[in-house]
Amino acid sequence: MGLAPEQLHELEGLDFFRMMGTGAGMGFRPWPDTGTYALLTVWKDKESAELALKGEAIFQQLEARSSGIRSFWLRAHRGKGAWKGDQPFVLDTEPIAGKVAVITRARIKWHWMPYFWLRVRKVSRQLRGISELEFSKGIGEWPLIEQATFSLWTNESAIDAYAYRGKRHRKVVKATRKTGWYSEEMFMRFHLLAEQNGAPVPVS
Repeated sequence: MGLAPEQLHELEGLDFFRMMGTGAGMGFRPWPDTGTYALLTVWKDKESAELALKGEAIFQQLEARSSGIRSFWLRAHRGKGAWKGDQPFVLDTEPIAGKVAVITRARIKWHWMPYFWLRVRKVSRQLRGISELEFSKGIGEWPLIEQATFSLWTNESAIDAYAYRGKRHRKVVKATRKTGWYSEEMFMRFHLLAEQNGAPVPVS
C-alpha cells in the first residue's frame, strides 16, 4: 500500500485510483481485515486498461503478492457526491439490467465518530439477512475516519428496498441529515460488466 501509489501515478490512461485497506465483516466495521486489500481504478478508456493490465509491472507484483484476487469490471450509472473533492466517474443513463454494484463513501467528522459507529454497526447487521446481496466489503483509506462499502446486488429493486424501506437504514439516513456526521460523502451505482476470480483480464 505504501509503494504501489507511486507506480500507479505513472500509468498512462489511469485517471483515478485509490489503494485501500478493508474492514472486518460485510460492511462498516471499526477494526481492519489485515488479509484483504482493495484497489479502485478508473481508466480513460478500455484500451488503456488493457495495455496496463497486460504489460505494467505493478499488476504483476500485486498478483505475485496475493493468495487470491477478485475483480469487478464496472461502468458508472448514477449517483452523487465527491471523493476528496473529485467526481471520478462518468455517468450514463442506460437502465441497469441484471446485477448492480454500489459504492458508498463517507468522511466522518471527528466528534461524531463514536455516535456514527454505534448506529452504523446496527444497520450493517441487516445485510446478513438479504438474499439479493451477493457480496459486501468495507473499504477505506483511513481507519475510522474515511470509510466506504462496496456491495454487489442481484437487482436494483433489492437496493431500493434496503436503502429506502429498511427501518434502521432510514433512521440512520435521517440522523445523518439532521446532525451532519459527514464532511464529505458519495453514493454511486454501477453496471456490472464482468466479475473475475484471479488476476484481472480485459473484458469486452
